[in-house]
Amino acid sequence: MIRKKLAIILTIALSVSLVTGCGSKKKKTSDKTSSKETSSTKKAGSSSDDDASDDEQVETETVLNIDDEGDSDDENTFSSTSPANLKSTDVNTYNVGDVWTVDGQWAMVVTSVKETDYRESGSNPAAVYEVEYTYTNIGYVDSEGVSSGLNISLNENITDSKGVAGYSYVNDVSCLSSNTPVGATCNAKACVGVDNAGAFSILVDMYDGNGNEVGALFNIEPTAKAVEDPVATITSKSPEAATAISSFQLQGDYNIGETWTIDGQWKLTVTGVRKATEKSPFETTEPAAAYIVSYTYENLGYVDSDGIMDGLYFIMDDVIVDSTGSLGRPYVISVDKEPLETPVGETCEAEVGIALDNPGSFVLYVSDYDGNGTKQSASFKIDVE
Repeated sequence: MIRKKLAIILTIALSVSLVTGCGSKKKKTSDKTSSKETSSTKKAGSSSDDDASDDEQVETETVLNIDDEGDSDDENTFSSTSPANLKSTDVNTYNVGDVWTVDGQWAMVVTSVKETDYRESGSNPAAVYEVEYTYTNIGYVDSEGVSSGLNISLNENITDSKGVAGYSYVNDVSCLSSNTPVGATCNAKACVGVDNAGAFSILVDMYDGNGNEVGALFNIEPTAKAVEDPVATITSKSPEAATAISSFQLQGDYNIGETWTIDGQWKLTVTGVRKATEKSPFETTEPAAAYIVSYTYENLGYVDSDGIMDGLYFIMDDVIVDSTGSLGRPYVISVDKEPLETPVGETCEAEVGIALDNPGSFVLYVSDYDGNGTKQSASFKIDVE
């Protein structure tokens, strides 16, 4: 529902930007729909421009070079909303296989790097690298209640061996990091383009769940040895990472056939699961398992308080956790029953594709705002026979 709202909001925002100019400073907004959809642990940083007030918060439009060298105006730089206040000299340095731990928050390790021949149309950097990494949410909970989990991106603040800014290459769905609830682990990938082949660095600059700005500098050597068991590497350094997903703020836990009811708003029921027989055209690497989840939702009285949606809308792929604690992802394929905006008094039958790196049972975490603006959350355990 929030995802669909965002598409409408972005369309309006694009029209406005053509009139006002894309480079204008934008104050941080607390709008629940647009904020939730960015679903990141990053928050807008304070502007350092002379014409901005001390307490004005703005979004950074381009990637800042971590050492203030090189060309920060590169047209391929990745749009950033990270704080971008830290420099490489302010944080600890990590190599492939080293674990970055923020006590009580998360643990992360870069597991491998390899060069790829992939190129975007019209762009020909000297080298493109795929950086695989793993992070576990030890106890991070967004203090503002906007993000549904920990999301660490390595697609920003990239600098090659000669100090020139690199940029992001997102070449398939599996590259994306995902919101990861407490106790779960995400295996992600960053695709990086650089103008000078060889070693490069990535500065991570973000806020923890207590609102403290933290960071790490990852020095990436393309010849570095890959980590064979990233989850064991993390948990051996951070025992808390094995904690069950208990602090994810839920109104209830449900199985197939059980109904999550929010009085006066909705009823949501997962009705079944089956293996997907169709392959997704959007993934270059097939997952170990793919499933289609069937569900129904009834609008008991939900009316969008923002006046954007025409009814209740649920898509069940916000957060997916498999039986090993690793994060799953949406599996974009055609289904027989698409979710629809559903008016009061009506019921929608829908289906959604799910991809997992580990076959078997999994849990779906669902979170949305009701018509009164209150965030509601639930989990659904999906047993696969």
